[in-house]
Amino acid sequence: MLSKLRRLDTTDVIAWLIVGGIVVAIGAGMVRGAIDLYVAAVDDPLLVTGCIAVAVAVYLLLSAARRAVGNTWEKHTSTAYEVVPAAPLPAGLAPRRPDLGAARRLLDELTPLDGDAARFGLRRLSDDRLVLDGLFHHARRGSLTEQLRIFTAAAVVPGAPPLACALASVDRNGYVRERAVRAMGRRPVPEFVPFLVERAVDVVEPVRVAALDVLRDLVATKPRACRAALLLSGKRVERRDHAASVLALIATVTEPR
Repeated sequence: MLSKLRRLDTTDVIAWLIVGGIVVAIGAGMVRGAIDLYVAAVDDPLLVTGCIAVAVAVYLLLSAARRAVGNTWEKHTSTAYEVVPAAPLPAGLAPRRPDLGAARRLLDELTPLDGDAARFGLRRLSDDRLVLDGLFHHARRGSLTEQLRIFTAAAVVPGAPPLACALASVDRNGYVRERAVRAMGRRPVPEFVPFLVERAVDVVEPVRVAALDVLRDLVATKPRACRAALLLSGKRVERRDHAASVLALIATVTEPR
């Protein structure tokens, strides 16, 4: 038994020596390469600059290829989001909110929109309850941060597009959400209602206060245009914490007269 243990110990020592030798050799090679690169930089800086530029270009190309492969894989392995049709669905075919891959693709498709196209995109988005359900769900989990970054950057610019303000309001960062809500308040439109109702039950108090203020002003000026969106949005948040204030506001608009 002891002799067997000794043989095992000897084998381990030999293995560690081999691994250590390999590590030392790699380290020595890296040091030698760094020295050669420094000497080359001194002798021919243009050559080194060109090599660095080529390396950066190769890295960017590989990154783009990796993203393209990832998007293709998601496209073929995830369930595409379904837009709820106006006509009733056939029996047994229930609509569903978009999964993460579909939500990311949706934001990628909305990214280049501007002007009338952006306004139309916001209108379509605010009218689709299931797409909004999925968007809010994945945004709360922090799964759309990368896709939302361009909207959050655009929302702080004076005269920011309404689409950018609305989508920035679902960012995971509370400061970003508050700025987006205040930007919506500068040029309020009825399409903001679902986003404002969602922010009116936000976990961050300044965001809730700002959203309720904007929502009250919007409802006061355009009650009929906001009514349908308020009804649907109220159902989404009625069981959430901090929902009492926004539900009371919705009741003033939707109660029969």
